[in-house]
Amino acid sequence: MRKLENAEKLKSDDLMDVAHHLRQVLDDKPDEFLAVARQLGIAKRKAYYFVEIDRAFAEFKVDSRRLDRIGWTKLRLVSPHINARNCERLLKLAEENSTYSLARLMNNDKVEAGTKVHAVLLHLSAEQYEVFREVLEAHGAKATGSGLSEKEQALTRALRKLRKR
Repeated sequence: MRKLENAEKLKSDDLMDVAHHLRQVLDDKPDEFLAVARQLGIAKRKAYYFVEIDRAFAEFKVDSRRLDRIGWTKLRLVSPHINARNCERLLKLAEENSTYSLARLMNNDKVEAGTKVHAVLLHLSAEQYEVFREVLEAHGAKATGSGLSEKEQALTRALRKLRKR
C-alpha cells in the first residue's frame, strides 16, 4: 500500500503535496523516510528541505500553486524566516528576485535593484582547479572550508589585469 501511495505522490506535480507526504513519513515512520525519498526520486538533502518547507508553510493559507511557481529552492531560503507577519512580504521577495539575490537578501547582504546576475558553471580537472584556485587567491579570494569566498571579485580583478596587457 505504501509503495502505491508513494508512486501516486511521484506523479503529483504539487510541491506541497510531496513535501507534506515526506513530512508525514518522517514524523510517522522515520526509518522509512530515506527509502521513500529515493522512491520518489528525491535526494536526501532535498527531501529534508521539503520537510522544512512543509513545516514552515503548513499553518499559512498560501495557494499551493503559488508556492509551486516560486519553487522549492526559493522556498527553502525563506522558510526559516517565515512567520505570520512577514509571510506575504517574503513570498513577494521570492517571486521578484533570482535565487541568488534572494539568498543574499535572506543573509542581509546588499542587493542592488535591477542588477542582472549571471551564473557560470565550470567543469575543471584537478589540475585546472588548482590553477583556478591559485589565481583567485592571488587576486583576493579567501579559502573557506573546501571552497572560496569573494571569488567573483577576485576573478574580475584577474581578468581586468589580463585585459590590460
